Amino acid sequence: MFVALTLVVATVGLIIYILKIYEARAKSYWTDRGFASTPSGVSFWDIFLGKKDAIDSDVEIYQKIGHLQEKVGGVMELGAFSSPILFVRDLDVAKDILIKDFDHFFDRRSFGDFDKLFNDGLFNMKGQDWKDMRTFLSPTFTSGRIRSMFSHFERTADKLKQHVKSFPVTKSGFDIPVSESMRKYTLEVIVTSVFGMSVDVFKENDIMFEMAEKFGHFSYSRKIRLYMIQNFPKLSKLLKISGVDQDVSDFFWGMLSAALKARQEGNIKGNDFVQMLVDAQNGNLKEDQESELSREEKDAILKPKSGGNKNNIKWSNELAIPQAFIFMVAGFDTVANNLAVASYILATHEDIQDKVYEEACRVLGNGEDGKKIAYEEVNRLEYIDMFISEVLRLYPAVSRLDRKCMRDYALSTSDGEKPSKTQVIKAGTFIAIPAEAIQRDEQYYPDPLKFDPERFNQENKTKRNPYAYMPFGIGPRNCIGMRFALVETKVALAHIVRSFKIGPTEIPTSNQESVFRTVFGYRLSSDLKLRFTPRV
Repeated sequence: MFVALTLVVATVGLIIYILKIYEARAKSYWTDRGFASTPSGVSFWDIFLGKKDAIDSDVEIYQKIGHLQEKVGGVMELGAFSSPILFVRDLDVAKDILIKDFDHFFDRRSFGDFDKLFNDGLFNMKGQDWKDMRTFLSPTFTSGRIRSMFSHFERTADKLKQHVKSFPVTKSGFDIPVSESMRKYTLEVIVTSVFGMSVDVFKENDIMFEMAEKFGHFSYSRKIRLYMIQNFPKLSKLLKISGVDQDVSDFFWGMLSAALKARQEGNIKGNDFVQMLVDAQNGNLKEDQESELSREEKDAILKPKSGGNKNNIKWSNELAIPQAFIFMVAGFDTVANNLAVASYILATHEDIQDKVYEEACRVLGNGEDGKKIAYEEVNRLEYIDMFISEVLRLYPAVSRLDRKCMRDYALSTSDGEKPSKTQVIKAGTFIAIPAEAIQRDEQYYPDPLKFDPERFNQENKTKRNPYAYMPFGIGPRNCIGMRFALVETKVALAHIVRSFKIGPTEIPTSNQESVFRTVFGYRLSSDLKLRFTPRV
């Protein structure tokens, strides 16, 4: 008994001793390398107990680095056993990392062995593989292609209006679960326009919608799995931990595989993303694919930085399906969340909703004559564009941009006031650019928590550093579907506000309770309903 107790005490003591050694090393990691260091504010135990997400401390870290009067600062994100991360506060440094010296920072932080649907997708690709795939996929969402898809946007937005009217009348209008409704809209848009499938996501018990919802729901246990996969990849692989439930993974793999097979074996050819993948696998992809890009797109994406060659890609279903899946998920989840939050803002800011409604009617007509919206008209919705920009500023889909330093990089931090010094970012270092913290910084946006679309009128935009706004990322590794997402959002909002006045139900609508941040951006509470009252 005494021997066993002694062994237990000795083991516990050894563990505590090892932990203290690691903690001491963690505290000195950044200072030993010549960088300012600041504590994270979030520990692994916070994550494990479900109290916080890693990004919850980003604003606090950003402010601490500012108080130290530093342009960058080092953090041990989850304590002693996590990877060191260098936080960037200065916009000139952010520009260098994201654009000017992109060739040093072209990889993102890996999610590890997440799932076969995700591992080989564009978002998670690295190095030359990413460069080649980005070059291949860049023409997918050009202006010309979006124009050809536009009828799907228009038709689905009209179905969204009919969906609203399918709910029971409550006093003056329809009380609808806005988050779910917007998610049905965006899923149908992406599936019909990009994948050429004929679906009706708005019907009850649609299996595709149910599986998409299940993928997008990050329960406590799934968050733990995510952090394990990202921070302890070898252990996670040994334990066979997956970031996607098996039934969800099997469903989408089977669905996308069947879509590719049907197009390969059928006589019908489409002008969509699935056809691009089929042609690539069959070696029939037209060589002038890049001609669909504008000169600006070629210069910004393909020529100077990416260095990709689509002919290097070795196509198979195992590579094609993840590209399709990542487009589906990104086009469904993030846009739906932005639309739901935008609807909530309209419901709680009647004066702004009136301006959105006035412009929609002035540019597009009041909707009563049955006239369809034209693609060119959407580009004339200036105030709605300002409104969406302000939604994305305050409630970004991505709170943090991350990159990985690919080779040693000399960072000059001279600002004319302090002595110039050169700091070296070592290869393998993870970089974090806290987009949300920057977009809520009062030096760029006075009274930053106030919702004000006028921040994005032409005069105010020209006065502000352009790198103080990055909801879709910046540089060659920005969101490839940005233009698609914005057009899709504008069409839905224009259709809705012309037909309905959005307001709260009798239940008080509290901003803190209704709009909340997750590890993958802001969401609207799933049980929140807004009242859509038909306009006379």
